[in-house]
This record gives sequence, C-alpha cells and structure tokens, in this order.
Amino acid sequence: MLRPHTVGDLDVQAPAAPSILDCVHLDFGNDSCLPSRCEHVLLVGIGFELHTLHPLHGAGSLRLHMAGYLLWAFEQQFILQNYFLLRLLRILPTQFAAVIAAAVLFSTAHLPNLVLAVATLVWGIVSCTLFLSHRNLYALGLVHSILGLCVAISVPDAVTHHMMVGLGYLHYRH
Repeated sequence: MLRPHTVGDLDVQAPAAPSILDCVHLDFGNDSCLPSRCEHVLLVGIGFELHTLHPLHGAGSLRLHMAGYLLWAFEQQFILQNYFLLRLLRILPTQFAAVIAAAVLFSTAHLPNLVLAVATLVWGIVSCTLFLSHRNLYALGLVHSILGLCVAISVPDAVTHHMMVGLGYLHYRH
C-alpha cells in the first residue's frame, strides 16, 4: 500500500518565516545603518543599568500600542522627508543646509520635551542623510519606531512626561 510523502521523506526543509526586517529591506549599504541597529540596544542597556526600565504608558494591548506608534513614526518620517526635506532642498543652497534645517524643524516640533528635542535633532540629521542616499521611508519609519519605543521604556516618565510634546508636556501630572 502506498502512503503519502511527508516533508521529512522528501528531505525538503520548510523555508524560514520572513522577519519584518526582510520585508522592509533595511540594508542601507556600507553598514551606514549600523548605528541605528545598535542605539536601541544601548538605550535599553543604559535603562537597565540605571534601573529606569518601565512598561509603556497607556491602556490597551502592547501590540496595539506598538502598531499605533509604528504608524505614527512612519507618518512623522513621511512629513519630515517628503514634505519638509524635499521642499527645503529646492530653496536652500546646499543639501547640508536642507538636512540641518529639516532636522531643526523636526526637533522644534518636539519642544518643550528636551529629551525628545535632542533625540529628534540627531535622528533628523541621520534620517534625512539616509533618505537622500537611499529613499527608503519604510526602513526609516521602522527604525524611528524602534528608537522611540526604546526611549519610551528606558527614560523615566518623570523626564519624558510619557513622550508628550507641546501643552501636553507642560500640563503633565505624575
């Protein structure tokens, strides 16, 4: 009597499930993305050593919170790169000036939260530079969300005021 073949009989291995990194192709080439890959580990490691790690703030499921922040991070990158940076490139004399101006605008949008203002100034410069050479908004949005979530769990809420900006930051009550 014949029996059906199984995957084991055929000596065929099932392909590994693709990771999110495979789906967005994070390769920026020449290891220029290496700092973005390491910063999140460094942030969480510092938070662990300083005993400031804490869960994300807010009601609802963790997955929903993270998915929502991923969308918000992508939206911020879209506005920074496609709206501000591309327009600034047309009106400013050099790419460098456009990158700095876009990063300063991005940082200013995160005031008066100084932690976020400094972090977004640095990330604005890095992401605008990467965008000019690779034009990959998906990867930038993903890295932005990872770094933002790492800041959210690593820096005490008393400092970041639950990552709020503007009046929400000023009216924050612990």
